[in-house]
Amino acid sequence: MMTVLIWIATALAIAGALYSAERLIAWRKRSEFGQREKTSKKVGDPRLAAEERDQFIEILGELAPGKDEEVHEKVTRQVSVGIVHVLATFKNTIVTVTDEKGAVLGWSSAGKLGIKGGKKSKAFTAKLVSQDACKQAMAYELKEVSLKVKGQGPGREAAVQAVSDIGFEVTSVEDVTEAPRKESSEAKVAQ
Repeated sequence: MMTVLIWIATALAIAGALYSAERLIAWRKRSEFGQREKTSKKVGDPRLAAEERDQFIEILGELAPGKDEEVHEKVTRQVSVGIVHVLATFKNTIVTVTDEKGAVLGWSSAGKLGIKGGKKSKAFTAKLVSQDACKQAMAYELKEVSLKVKGQGPGREAAVQAVSDIGFEVTSVEDVTEAPRKESSEAKVAQ
């Protein structure tokens, strides 16, 4: 009885390998004619197609035909003057570095760095967030920045200090915090 089970398992394994080989041959024919790979079961998930291609390579022991992958360098523009926007709230600190037109060059927040809970509003965290955003902007060869600070959080001064410590020339610091409106308190008094 045991030998019959082993014989059936072996037959199933061989049938599976033959089916996979047939799929590889069909894949090769499609790729030779320039058609798109259709081995992925989920639309738009390239990882599934890559996994199946790797299985075929394991079975046949050879590389799949196709174009050699070319590595393209990312072309970045050079920006000499930028704006650092610091949003310092009592819960979080967010720093965004933009060019003069407003295109984002780099950004960071405490959550992006993996800091959770009450530590997100600390001054040291604001310093780390500022450094991370500025390091991203350094790829654009940014030299001088103007700062726009918004909010009353504890990370306000630390973020501003970190921008100047990292090597940017700070041309101006502007406070863009909105003043609290008196309309709501006047409405409460009138009632």
